[in-house]
Order: sequence, then structure tokens, then C-alpha cells
Amino acid sequence: MADIQNQINSVIQKRREQLPLIEVRIQQAKDVENALNEMNSALVNLGNHPKATDQLRVYLRDFQQNQFRQWIASSLDQLMNAQARLLRETINIGVSGQARVGKSTLLQTIAGLTEEQVPTGTGIPVTAVRSRLRHSTTYSRAILTLHTFETFRDQILEPYHKELKLSSCPATLADFQSFNYSEQNILSDNTQHSSIVLLERLRKMQKALPSYSADLTGETREVSLEGLRSWVAYPTNEEEKNPNCPRRYLAVRDVLIECRFQATDVENLTVIDLPGLGELDASAEEHHVAGLKNEVDLVLLVKRPVEGLAFWKAEDGKAADILDQARGAIKQRRDFVIIVVNGDPNSELFKVLLDDITRQANEGTADKHYRVLQCNAKDSSNVRSSLLVPCLEHLAQRLTIMDRQVIESAKSEWLTTIQRIQGALKDLRDGLKRQTPDSFSSAEEFDKLVEKLRKELVVSLEEEIVLKLFQKARNPEEEDTKLIQTIRNTSNQIKKWVEEEGFGIGKEKWIRDAYETMMRDKSVVRFALEECNRIRVHISETYSRIDNYLDTKVQELWSEISCIIYKNTGQLLEGTQDGKESLEKFVEFLKNGNEQCPSLQKAVKDLLSLNISYRSHFHPRVREKLDSLNYDEMVHNLKRENKLDEKELFKTMSDLAIQASYETEKALLSETLIPSLILHAAAEQFEDSLIRSGESEREFKRLGRSYRDEIWPSTFRDMDAQNARVAKVNRVIDKLEKILIISN
Repeated sequence: MADIQNQINSVIQKRREQLPLIEVRIQQAKDVENALNEMNSALVNLGNHPKATDQLRVYLRDFQQNQFRQWIASSLDQLMNAQARLLRETINIGVSGQARVGKSTLLQTIAGLTEEQVPTGTGIPVTAVRSRLRHSTTYSRAILTLHTFETFRDQILEPYHKELKLSSCPATLADFQSFNYSEQNILSDNTQHSSIVLLERLRKMQKALPSYSADLTGETREVSLEGLRSWVAYPTNEEEKNPNCPRRYLAVRDVLIECRFQATDVENLTVIDLPGLGELDASAEEHHVAGLKNEVDLVLLVKRPVEGLAFWKAEDGKAADILDQARGAIKQRRDFVIIVVNGDPNSELFKVLLDDITRQANEGTADKHYRVLQCNAKDSSNVRSSLLVPCLEHLAQRLTIMDRQVIESAKSEWLTTIQRIQGALKDLRDGLKRQTPDSFSSAEEFDKLVEKLRKELVVSLEEEIVLKLFQKARNPEEEDTKLIQTIRNTSNQIKKWVEEEGFGIGKEKWIRDAYETMMRDKSVVRFALEECNRIRVHISETYSRIDNYLDTKVQELWSEISCIIYKNTGQLLEGTQDGKESLEKFVEFLKNGNEQCPSLQKAVKDLLSLNISYRSHFHPRVREKLDSLNYDEMVHNLKRENKLDEKELFKTMSDLAIQASYETEKALLSETLIPSLILHAAAEQFEDSLIRSGESEREFKRLGRSYRDEIWPSTFRDMDAQNARVAKVNRVIDKLEKILIISN
């Protein structure tokens, strides 16, 4: 079977490759569903507006009467069936048929299992739980998926109650335990016998509740294959005689049996024991169809020629109809269903059954609708050669075709749904245009307000800031008195530091340190050099204190600009402090709006990066004024250092320091226009970037659209509120159309 194995591996690989296409459509269908819910809310809001016309409400009602939920649910059902199909890691073969045709025997033979795992019997149904048998060379085990009470109620109790037309289904375990199924008048006098049987089953489930209630945990539990029967089989006749017969199988939702198959060594193979057709069980057929549609690639419909059953019965025709429902988009019955005749091929009844199947199921032509295979379910070799090999060959050849049919059908169904929704959206948009012409006036008003905002900003910036800074920067007579005073105060502080504070350590201590160092070194040079360096650094750092003033000037500019923006943007910046905080908040709005404004962001960020400092803008120009305190100058002034005493050294160094400070002061006073020049350049650049850049007009509209009601609250509140409601509907239409175009 090596060739078959390779082909099956190829099929599974192709499934994986196609999975993303289906998953994308599933997500798109969900997105459309969510957007339609949003649309419904918007339409209700618009329809409730007092100015909505009767004709407008007709358009809204027509749109809402479309069966969107049904269309999407149907499409999602097909897409998710296709997804489940493509997600399978194994090839799944379902075994179906009426009770007592040898299904369990066939499963035993394929998997090499016994009565403990796949029970068989005569006279009454035996298998109580759907089992999946997976070929494994690694494991020999059973994995049970247990019910919670909620799934037990929904999948087992509720179908019985619905079928019997009983009162509401018990909501809790305690409700089920106390429910009165023994009431005399619970069923009417003319109730069919089948309903009486179903009611008796409910009573037995209730009575046996202590035997399985503790297992209703919803967990997955691994158990050994020995002793599995109690979990998967109905009680035997003898066990039924016990009034307290346990029914542990009722807690089991699903069982996966992993073991090494005897009849085949093909990997990636799972055989599923489907519920018996025709069994007396509530909603059995619905569960059967669901199991077939979602989990199997091929169904083996087992028939067995026994006395009285060696013909194609009405029940078989009904079974074929059920299989047709499950087949769905697969075009040929013979691709999805194979009829398996189980028994002795030499018996007369066997031949009679084959002939009847040909006449009735295949319209007189062998294998016309259904391929018919023959096997003896008890013979492993025969099952392998006559059943499994042909089935696997069939799947290797046809499964990719079946997959394609399922996928194309799901895609086609979704495309039809898209087209229906697109048509409904077009009708709705046309209706809105005809019935709400005034809504478009807000767009014109918006454009006017945006342009007005830009003009008012540029006028305010120009008149209140840029022109004033220009006059200061370009007029030498326009002195910055505060800066001048700050520089002079700094010079006085240095003079005091030298003359009164003895270079910061006291005159007497300084002279004593000088004396001791000169005695040690037999020279004045070293001490004088070190002090020159210290004094020079101190003078420079002291003048750098004008940075506080310069920072204030920058903050004043930020404050003035933020006030202008605040004044012209309505309630946008309400609650913020003026200056840096307000501008930073403005940057956040530009960044986080529905539509971002990167150019405007950059203009404000560049303004916020403005920094005027002594070291960057003044120190390079006045550095030469401190040269009198460098080594060469010091040697020149102290050329007779060896004969200079410590007191004379103090006076000399004091004169040098004061002279250097004075020269620095003069240099700084000659450069007091620098801050004004920098502030003017920054303000002018900000104005240009904000108002005159190529992106300015576009980005101001983005800003306006993102924060329309904050910037112009009274204007748009005073407009007809219908406009906003219509706009909301149109936004959702746009959103839906975008999703649908992508989906298409």
C-alpha cells in the first residue's frame, strides 16, 4: 500500500495549503456580521430622529428586512465545514447503516479490537457512544471526552423533551433529578408507541443518574482499552434486569480509540462508528447528518443479507436521503458513499440483496449511483483486500476532487452572499442621497471652517509673535534689558567671589594654601596654573546661569504659541496648562486621531525641541575672553614668579580673574540679540511648517475630521443632528463595502 500511502499524504498536504484561503473568508464573514450589527444600530438611531421622513424610514426598513443573518450563517456553515475538512490530520471513513448489520464486527476486524472496546450483539442496539478508531503504531488507549451537565442537557435531554413535547428541559442537575417523569398524564392517551419508549428511556436515565453524575465534568480522560465496554455500550439484557442498572455511557460525549489496525497499515487513517440509522433515539438523524458532514471523507453504508432484510427497504432509501444531505457540495453520490454488503457471497440471500440494490439504488446499472463492495466483516484478510484497499484507492484518486468541490461551493456561497449585501448597500446609499440632501451641507461648512482655522492661526502667529520677534531681532537698539541685567548681575557675583570670598575658599586660607604649596614646590607656577584653571571654569559656569533666563524665554514662546492654538481650537485643549504641556497634548491629538497628521506633528515637535543655552550659543563667542587665565598668559604675567610672594600672587590672580570676567561680560553684552534671533527663527519656521507646507491643508482637514466636535462644538451641535446620524450610516456602509471588496 506504499503508493496509496504516498497519495494520501499528498492529499493531506494539499489540504493544508488551501486552509489559509478558507480561514481568511471565515474571518471576513465574521467581520461583515459585526459591521451589520453596527449598521443596524446606526439605522435604528437614524430612523428614530424626529426629522426622518416616512420615505427615509421605508428605505431603512427595506434594508433591515434583508435576511443578512441567514445568508451569513449559511455561508459560515459551509466555510467552517470546509475548514474542518482541511484541518483533518487523518483520512476519515465513517461506518453507517441500520442496527445489527455487522458494523461493530467490521470495526473490530479493521482495528483488531474485542467486545470490550467495540461491543456487538443481537436483537437490540449495543453501541451507545460514537467511537473514533485511529490507526496508531505508538498508542493503545482510549481517550474519553465527557459531558458537562450543560452539554448532556443540550445534546441528550433537550431532544427528548422536544420530541415528547414536555415542559421546559431541566436547567440543572438537581432539576433533572427531581423532574417528575412518572406523572400519569405526562403523555396524551393517543401518544404513539415510539414516544412511550422515549419516555421510558428518560426515566431510566434519571434513575441511573447516581452512576454517571460524578463523571459529568467535561474533562478529557485517558483509560485503558480493557474494561472500556461500560463507557461505550448499552446494558445487556441481563444487566437491564437490575433495577439500579448503571449507565455510565451517558456521561461520554465522544471516545477516541488509538491502536494498531490489523486490516491495514496505512497511516493517517481514522474509522468512525456513526450512530445506527433507524435507532429509536431523539434527534438521531440530525446528529447523524452533522457527524457525516463535519467529520468524514467517505461513508460505508453497511447492508447485511438476512432473512426478511435481503432487499433495499424504505429505511435504506431514507438513509440514502440522509447521506445526500451530508454529502452537501460533493457532486457524485458514488464519491461520498460506498454500499458495503456484509456476509457470505455464496449465499442466495447475498445475491438477492445485490440484485435488489442494483435495481433500486442504482436504477438497474451496477455502480451507477453507488459503488457496491462485498466483504465478510469477520475475515480480516477479506476486509483488507475487498474493502479497505478499494476504499483507500478511491480516496487517493477522488478526495482532492471532493475537497475542491466543497471549497468552491463554500466560496461560491460566500460570493453570492457578498453580492446580495452589496446590492442592499447600494439601494440604501441611493435612498440616503435622495432623502437626506441637507446632510451634504456639513461637508461644505467643514471645509470653510478648516480654512478659517488656518487663516486665524497664521494671522495670530504673525501679528502676536513673529512680527514682534522680528522687530527685536533686527533692531540693534531694541535691547533685552532683562538679559543685560542678568549678565551684569553675574559679573558682580564673580567680582564678589574673587574679592570678598577669596576665590570661594576665603582670602586668608587661599594665601596660606599658596604659601605652603610654593614652599613645597620651590615655585609658584604649579599652584598658579591650577588656580587659573579653576577660576576659568568657575567664571564660565557662573555665566552659564543665564540659562535659567534663556529657558524662560523659550517657555514664554511656547506659552504664547499654545495660547493661540488653544484659542482657535475650541474645546480640544481644554484642561491643559499653557506652554509645553498644552503643545505636547496637541502632538498627542495629531498622532492619535482617526487620521494622523505627521507634518503637523513634526512642526510642533521641532518647536518643542528648541533650546537656547549659554554653552551652545554664547560660550563659543566669549571663550577667547578667558584666555588671560590660560597657561601662557599666566607665565607672561608671572615671569618673576620665584620672587613673588603669596600675597602678591593673590592680588595678581584677582586682577586676572576680574579682568577675564569683565571681558566676558562685554562680549556677552554685545551678543544680547542672539536669543531674539533664535526665537524669531523658531517662531517663523513653526509658522511656515504649520501653515505653508505642502501637507498643511490636507492635514488640517484630517485634524478637523478627527476632532470636529471638539474644535467646533457649537457649530456642529447646532446643525441638524440628522447629519451626524446619516454620516454614521455612511461610515458603516463604507466599512462594509471595504470588507466586501477585499472578500471578493
